[in-house]
Amino acid sequence: MREEASVVFYGRNRFVFMDTMGCQTKLLQSFLHLVGPVNAILMSQICISFPSMENVKDGPAEYAISEDDADSLKLLRQFTNLTTLETLLYSFNPICRTEANQDAHHSQFVQGACSLVDTQLRIAIPTLRKIVIVFHEMIPKNEMVDLMHRFRWIIWRTDKNGEMKENYDSKRGGANVDMDRYHSRVAWAF
Repeated sequence: MREEASVVFYGRNRFVFMDTMGCQTKLLQSFLHLVGPVNAILMSQICISFPSMENVKDGPAEYAISEDDADSLKLLRQFTNLTTLETLLYSFNPICRTEANQDAHHSQFVQGACSLVDTQLRIAIPTLRKIVIVFHEMIPKNEMVDLMHRFRWIIWRTDKNGEMKENYDSKRGGANVDMDRYHSRVAWAF
């Protein structure tokens, strides 16, 4: 691909790496191998699965990002011009799995997990300006949305067809992003 076309293609499109099997690192590695480091540098928007968290019983921290997701975050460092990261949050992710149990332990887990994810994303991607959390096929609890807003994350949800249904930020006077315009530029999906 010619240099001018590459700048437009990689710089102005949103690339989606949809992983529901815990193999996100392999998806990113394959993509990076295919496009090469020169084109990876041009990319400004990608979409990955929200990192999966786990409780750590024997360690200095209470929470840790799963091994595959930690490896994925290391790979994201190769996208040196990444400004927008969209993450898909599925119901099987541990921070959602027990959301119905509004006990203090789960609330503490969610707060710790979100704090760790925010820190790790901002360390891995220093150019990051926007983090978009998309609740896939579920309606988040108000407490979860409020917590995520504290990290300045943009919150959306989709229906079972993957159609964007709600932008939680426009209701709160936050970053109102035109979802149709934003999602009309999907260039790559796995």
